[in-house]
Amino acid sequence: MKNTSSHPAAEALARGMRLPLTVDPITRELYGHAVPVLDRTLAAAQLARAGHLVGTPAHDAAMAILEARVDRFSYPGR
Repeated sequence: MKNTSSHPAAEALARGMRLPLTVDPITRELYGHAVPVLDRTLAAAQLARAGHLVGTPAHDAAMAILEARVDRFSYPGR
């Protein structure tokens, strides 16, 4: 199988790490229910601790994977 990953270490970390979730405060205020969203600050800190600094292509690739995982978590069947 061909490896199509551009940043394998960062992408593997994003696939294996526990999702740092928080509640979307706007949805809670407007509609009165909790919707999980990615806690981008916590995710960035976890990636930075592993050496994938904010603003680097590896960080961006990892954040994209985390966002996709949250989307699948929030909207099952996608």
